[in-house]
Amino acid sequence: MTREIKIGLFLGIAFLIMVIFIFTVGDLGEIFRGKGYPLYVYFDSAAGLEKRTQVRLAGVKIGRVEDIRLKDSQAEVLIVIDKGVQIRRDSVATLAALGLLGEKYIEILPGKATAYCQPGDTLQGLTPVSLDRIGAQLLSVGEEVRKAGQLLQELLGSEGTKSSLQQSLANIAEFTGELRDFWQQNRQALTRTVDQSSQVAQTLSQDMTRVARNLEETVDLLKEVISENRGDIRQRLQDIGTLIKETEKALRELNQSLHEINKGEGSLGKLIQNDDLYQEAETALRQTRQMVDQVYQWRLEPTLEMQYLGETAKTRGRASLRFWFKDRQFVSAQIIRDPWQEKFVFSWQGGVRFGPFAPRVGLIESRFGVGLDWFVWQKWAIFRIEAFDFNREPRPHFR
Repeated sequence: MTREIKIGLFLGIAFLIMVIFIFTVGDLGEIFRGKGYPLYVYFDSAAGLEKRTQVRLAGVKIGRVEDIRLKDSQAEVLIVIDKGVQIRRDSVATLAALGLLGEKYIEILPGKATAYCQPGDTLQGLTPVSLDRIGAQLLSVGEEVRKAGQLLQELLGSEGTKSSLQQSLANIAEFTGELRDFWQQNRQALTRTVDQSSQVAQTLSQDMTRVARNLEETVDLLKEVISENRGDIRQRLQDIGTLIKETEKALRELNQSLHEINKGEGSLGKLIQNDDLYQEAETALRQTRQMVDQVYQWRLEPTLEMQYLGETAKTRGRASLRFWFKDRQFVSAQIIRDPWQEKFVFSWQGGVRFGPFAPRVGLIESRFGVGLDWFVWQKWAIFRIEAFDFNREPRPHFR
């Protein structure tokens, strides 16, 4: 055997061994990479996935598929992750492909957990939608579109439907033209109206803010007054409790007295038994009833007012109490919060009503003054004229 034949046989055998080695190992880098650590992934379908398929994280190869087998109607895939690569526990493994029809591989979508997978752990598998399933869904959608087209063609096939549709389109076009003409003719007016409405809303919002602020100040002032007089209020409440107890005692004594009267005991019992005394008592009671009827002709009118002074943006509160005697004579008492002096002032007046007019005289806001009330519509519409503080410079108060 010549030297050239020996060299050729040697190179041929070496080439054949190299080819067998490459097909057996697949990747020469795996020899030097080490074993790594195993993880398990379960897919509903592992179609197209083969052993030694790459495992990637963020597009970088980090391992390979070691084994694929069926377990509980699912594909159990054993993957081996390279040493030094850590996978978070909440990561998800899915099937991907290099290109539209390229080789499939496993792509790991990283999670955010702080703990990492240990050898033998299981990753959550996510099976992507296959092209066959997408094609079947597209065929189903196409069939539905075809049916809808046939139904629309049947609806539009009759002359009546066509004419109705044409009439509807014509009406819509006519309405659109009229709406466009109306907008062009009234565009400026509508714009001004919108602007004015916006200004009115802004002004109203500012006024309401001022009113709310003034009301808050009034409430704070009332709280301060109550806080300063808390001791007096507590004493008044105690006095009311004492009065209630005394009233209960008086009622018990009255009940006992009535029981004695029913028995005919005491002076009142004897009075009831004596006819002459009874007649005299009846006359006295009749006279007393007449006096009480006169008292019942008294009338009390309480009022509470809150005034908003627009020019100064201040509020003015007033509480009034008016006593009427026989619907003619009256006495009026008022307490007013003066927003300019920031204190309370008082009014005390008396007057007589003559028809629709009722002149009055007395103190008006802690100053001597006179006034006239004109009852335009009974007590529901009243015009008032007042003059007070006659020593004020340069002139008294008139309103």
